[in-house]
Amino acid sequence: MYSSYERSKGYQRFKKVFGGLLAKRPTFVYRNKPLSTDVPYIFLCNHGLNGSVSLFVNEIYFPHSHAPIGQQEIFRDFRTRFAYLYNFNHRLRRGLSKFQSFLNATFEATFTKMMYRLSKCIPSYKDHRSIKTFKMTFDCLDQGVSLMIYPENLEMGYNNIFISYVSGFVAIVKNYFKRSNKDIKVCALYYSKQTNQLIFDEPFSVVKMLNDNKQKEEIADFFVKRTNNLYIDFVQPKIKEAERKYKKKYKT
Repeated sequence: MYSSYERSKGYQRFKKVFGGLLAKRPTFVYRNKPLSTDVPYIFLCNHGLNGSVSLFVNEIYFPHSHAPIGQQEIFRDFRTRFAYLYNFNHRLRRGLSKFQSFLNATFEATFTKMMYRLSKCIPSYKDHRSIKTFKMTFDCLDQGVSLMIYPENLEMGYNNIFISYVSGFVAIVKNYFKRSNKDIKVCALYYSKQTNQLIFDEPFSVVKMLNDNKQKEEIADFFVKRTNNLYIDFVQPKIKEAERKYKKKYKT
């Protein structure tokens, strides 16, 4: 689908000029030190409570060259995109009214396919076409471009704390290692619109976990806990401090 996973120069200039109108630049926070931009990673990020907010933030401001992995429905015709966005994103996951879901889905279905292609998004297939997803992720990593995956199990909608992750990223790491003998590290992220933070955990070797006989579900659960800890350690204290200041200022 793409000969290169780097964004075009024209698109980069567009983001630089108009990006601030779409999303506010977040504060980057690192549990340890900033990650090297010379090697690719697999980043696991949450969507944020509004669904696609972190996708826009990452697309505009993320410091690492990356390609996101997204729902394959977005690459299809307008009717399929609208049905997916209306039923799943807005009605089921966000719990919006029919009218608000209709407005949001109509607007988003008009532009999302173009935005996905400009961002070099990789479609995620769950049937026999999954081999295409694997091939594209391998090509992306071969070019030194990181992957951005949103692995939340969204059956309960968008939340601050997560119960489980879809474990497909484990298969990507495992099969890429078999193919290239390269151990791509996996790093959890947490985006909070409320505190305007994008928080980086330290990277971990999934290959080492597999060599230690960890099952894919155990590995996914490990990263769920790492992501939740980013919220507990970095986001919650800022929220509590803001509440304390508010109560102090307006106490009677």
